Amino acid sequence: FALSLMKKIPSRAHDGSAIFWASHIRLYFEPMQSTIECYLDAYIASLKSGNPFALTASYVYHNYCFWSGKELNVVVVAMKDAMKEMKYLKQSLVLTLMMPMFQITLRLVGQSAAPAQQEQQGSPSNNFDFDESFNDGESENPSQFATQLHHVYFVKLSEALIFREINKATYAAEKYFSLDDSLGSDFAVSSQNMFCKRFYSGLVSFWLAREMNADKKQSKKWIKRGV
Repeated sequence: FALSLMKKIPSRAHDGSAIFWASHIRLYFEPMQSTIECYLDAYIASLKSGNPFALTASYVYHNYCFWSGKELNVVVVAMKDAMKEMKYLKQSLVLTLMMPMFQITLRLVGQSAAPAQQEQQGSPSNNFDFDESFNDGESENPSQFATQLHHVYFVKLSEALIFREINKATYAAEKYFSLDDSLGSDFAVSSQNMFCKRFYSGLVSFWLAREMNADKKQSKKWIKRGV
């Protein structure tokens, strides 16, 4: 539908944005696997028109490649190329958002300790602390990066769940749900991969509730969050 409307507009300047948001809407009706290539179309269309939205589309595309179950070795290579482009174009915010997902992908393929010379060759470093990149409590406007932090903490709690790191899971989940409450229900409905976030944050909540079963108050708190 979005493509048919775009054909009626002489300018191609907004093709990338239109495809991106149309793809976002498709996620509510179709499996992620059948939607993610549309984000690549949005990236290509944005490049053709000079739309700076291109790197956002690229970030979302690679994010969904991971969550949809694409071969991880292929995803790692694609993410490295995308981050090189982000670094070259000095898009620090998008690069910062990509790094936690890149780290978890590396861990899953057994490349958590990359050779030191990679960084010298222009590849992004594998060692990254997102807490140093987002000032989430000391700035004049703590909510400035709230939506970005919400996603980053979701990735970190998912990583902790996969590798059974309970302390990291507790920390990331506390931060995630705190931001969830401050952003409100409207954000939860409108954010990308909403269903994926609800599912994995629920899994983490029930896991923590089980681990904290001795503390009934804490256990009930996590069960409530999971529901």
